Amino acid sequence: MPEKTKIFFISPKTNFRHFSPPLNLASLAAVAREKGCDIRIMDFSARYANYSEGDLLSEMKSFQPDIVCVPINTIFARQAFRVAELLNGSNSLKVAGGPHPTVVPHESLERGFDVVVRGEGEKSLSDLIDYSRGEKSIKDIPGISHKVGNNFIDNPPRKPIMNLDEIPFPAIELFNEGDYAGTKNDFRDFGIISSSRGCPYGCIFCAVSSTSGKAFRFRSAEQMVAEIEKLIAGYGINYVVFLDDIFTFNRERVMEFCRLVIEKELKVKWECSTRVDAVDADLLVTMAAAGCASITYGFESGDENTLKRIGKGISTEQMKTALKLTTESGIKANANFVLGFPWEIAETAAITRKFMREISSKVSIFIPSYTLMPFPGTKIFEEFKQSNGFDNWWNTEGEEKYFVEAEDTPVFHKIFYSHPHLLFDVFFKYSPEVKKEFLRTIDFIIRHNLRQDSNIFKLFGGLFLYNLSKTLFSISPKLELSFFNLVRAIKNLPLSLKVRD
Repeated sequence: MPEKTKIFFISPKTNFRHFSPPLNLASLAAVAREKGCDIRIMDFSARYANYSEGDLLSEMKSFQPDIVCVPINTIFARQAFRVAELLNGSNSLKVAGGPHPTVVPHESLERGFDVVVRGEGEKSLSDLIDYSRGEKSIKDIPGISHKVGNNFIDNPPRKPIMNLDEIPFPAIELFNEGDYAGTKNDFRDFGIISSSRGCPYGCIFCAVSSTSGKAFRFRSAEQMVAEIEKLIAGYGINYVVFLDDIFTFNRERVMEFCRLVIEKELKVKWECSTRVDAVDADLLVTMAAAGCASITYGFESGDENTLKRIGKGISTEQMKTALKLTTESGIKANANFVLGFPWEIAETAAITRKFMREISSKVSIFIPSYTLMPFPGTKIFEEFKQSNGFDNWWNTEGEEKYFVEAEDTPVFHKIFYSHPHLLFDVFFKYSPEVKKEFLRTIDFIIRHNLRQDSNIFKLFGGLFLYNLSKTLFSISPKLELSFFNLVRAIKNLPLSLKVRD
């Protein structure tokens, strides 16, 4: 009997911690299991993981995988390239996938990967397993890129999976639970589900349509409920987060999902994200009855001209209507705004903050997106990359500049968030007046969000520390740093008052 194909899934170390198994790897692992493969997984970014490069090399030596799969996100591309560097010389087929290599496939091949999967990975991985077994030619696998000698070969694109019910449930049980669960409550408070793919809209700062396609595809309501039941039975899950970009795009599916949840009397709360033009009063009331606790809406800006220019296709009046209907249904509403569109001036930045104040009574949390990042595959990246010199920013600066807090980062910058978003002058050059407006808006967001904490001690403690840090910093940055270093040393001061990552 031939040996099983061995597949090693590696999620590189980043500054974003995974509180549950990443669905991209879990979905691929489920496909590999159906193909009868022997599977190993090492998630360097798992909440409680403490893997080293030595651990990776030891696992490679003992397991000797046929295929190594590494997901790559633009922000942390260099960490993935480091994995390829460490595995240089191994006999494994090194495969890169994810949003970054989908848009920039040849880069990953130049940096040590043998194959790049463009777009969805499930069927491509299945074909690559057949290739490793000698059952399929690499030239016959759609949706991949590879090299022959010094030449890049881009095979024809793979058609998107239209029926997502064909994909097996993510195999989160194959992950090391201890990497995510330090206590009995960890990994059981909420589960992560992706129930749709694709986006038919064309916002110029968003790469979803270029990486997942414009065709909106979805899993059936029956499958969604079945996965929730699996999470409840296997892990005692009582809270679910849907990762869909436009959860309510197909209204009938959501109504059927809610009907099944109510009919089955599932004791689960859940949250989702969607557009303000994809909800109505009846839908929201039904969602609330089925356990929907909160909805995050992508507002992006309070300036009508900016909304038009980014291709959002909504108005501030539609935002107000959605907030009103959502809160009246008993569902909490969160709002996402993006600061720093390259054409912004002080007046437009102030308009956005004024609008945020106007709607704040109906907003639970303003999601901290902060400053715009131009990702490859977006229109804003293509339009401004040459004039602003950021056509290869993920290699020239990477995570160190964008998402690692310096030791002298003031407390008021990090008291509510786990990483800084103040990317002023990194990609686009803003005037001093514009930057002042951005900082005023950020100050408003932090104060608003802190006030939403139901824990009275966290509420007043967070506001006190925030105000104290800002005051000391305004007198002297060194004074602020010295004071909190001293307090931290004496009291082991907890500075992390964060929303759920």
